[in-house]
Amino acid sequence: MSDKLNADEESALPKQPEDSGVATGSQNNRTVSLDNVEELKEVTIGAISRAIKMMGYGNSTVSGFVFHSRFADNAIENVAVNALTKDADFIKQIKRTLKSRNTAYKENFTIEVLNNSALTDKVTPIIEGMGVEVLIRENRCAK
Repeated sequence: MSDKLNADEESALPKQPEDSGVATGSQNNRTVSLDNVEELKEVTIGAISRAIKMMGYGNSTVSGFVFHSRFADNAIENVAVNALTKDADFIKQIKRTLKSRNTAYKENFTIEVLNNSALTDKVTPIIEGMGVEVLIRENRCAK
């Protein structure tokens, strides 16, 4: 069963050409070949989709998202993610993704961006150095 559940899971990071001409660790390599905010949006929605994959089968409600970044607050990645979190179309796309995965969510869920986060490697990866955490609220049945 676990093979079936994990069958559609792909690497969170976009593939990078082997000979990109960019030195490892340089500023230009941090976004791993994402060229614009639209690509970041698609990759972020994919990461959210992976993070909520099994939630449609449970009794949880998404109450928010935390984007973790290991970069400083003025890094281009953080500026782009902050812009996404304020984009009404992006929020609608998140809600469509949650609905399509049969995942309950608070209509006014919260979105936060944490810079210089030590938890970046412990959450669902978006791009190198950035990840997303899904905040949930358990819906307990009264007995």
